[in-house]
Amino acid sequence: MSNIELTIGIPTYNGAKYLAESIESVLSQLPDVQGRRIEIIISDNASTDDTSEIVERYVATHPGILSNIKNDLNIGYDRNVDNLFKAARGKYLWLLGDDDALVPGALKRFFSALQQYEDIAVFVFSTSFLNISTGKRYWNRQFQEDNFCSNGNDFLQKTLWGTAALSSLCIRRDDWNAEMLDQYFGSQWIHIGGIVEIMRHHKNAYIFADEMVVVRLENPRWNGHFGNQLESSLKYLAMLEATTSLGYSPETFRCFLEARYEDNLMGILFTKPSELKRKIAVAKRMIHFFKTKPGFWLFHLPILFTPNVISDKAVDMAKRLKRIFRKYRPVQASNGGKL
Repeated sequence: MSNIELTIGIPTYNGAKYLAESIESVLSQLPDVQGRRIEIIISDNASTDDTSEIVERYVATHPGILSNIKNDLNIGYDRNVDNLFKAARGKYLWLLGDDDALVPGALKRFFSALQQYEDIAVFVFSTSFLNISTGKRYWNRQFQEDNFCSNGNDFLQKTLWGTAALSSLCIRRDDWNAEMLDQYFGSQWIHIGGIVEIMRHHKNAYIFADEMVVVRLENPRWNGHFGNQLESSLKYLAMLEATTSLGYSPETFRCFLEARYEDNLMGILFTKPSELKRKIAVAKRMIHFFKTKPGFWLFHLPILFTPNVISDKAVDMAKRLKRIFRKYRPVQASNGGKL
């Protein structure tokens, strides 16, 4: 029986550009948690760049801590994630994207919570975001304090879209491996399917309010690989629609639906596809979910089919106005806003 407490699992495909930084963000924190038994496993999905050389170098310099899985063929994102759970020896597996990084102190905070709450099936980590295109990093506190959840409805309604990022999740390995997750292969959302299946059994979960992981956005290597972001988010919503058949309250999906609708117009403006065929596919999915919303028919759908060159100019104008507003708005002092 393994005595490993935590596996950091990194699924990768052509992730050479940022992979070393992801690995180092873990290795640099090991002195903070001396005595804890941790392993790092990298599952390389038949990369064609320098990923193998990077991984082999770390395996050679950190024997007993770091190991790798090399897939001869690209088996897809979902199977690659599932493979990590099959290979891991740790009681828990913290999934880490190959272009993401742990925030300093994250491991120490994790083990502190683990010591306090032993019977946890799923940990959720708050994430900040680093835009690769602009170099800007932003952090929007989603939770005001740490949360303990004792059932799936409470968990999903509190986290909502906060579990979308792969790196936001640490899952008890035995709970994952006890579920049949074949239906999620090919969805690109197996990490969501896994926690939905697990939490329907009234397991416990813990949500960290403080920033724990930095997630990179706008990575150009994903363009066209996972499909359009707007389509992907709607597939996510379709997966959550099935929660009622798994015993969840209808209110849980309604919360997701309302939250998604609030962001839908911005999603259209910033991530809509350019091809007419894909726009039609997106429209069909949106009509299924939002057909009762008057604003959808008046604004969302027309903007979806507006030529991208026009809507892109509108977005650029809105960004410029926002920057001007920020530049000239009054500066408030700390004494009640009085200068």
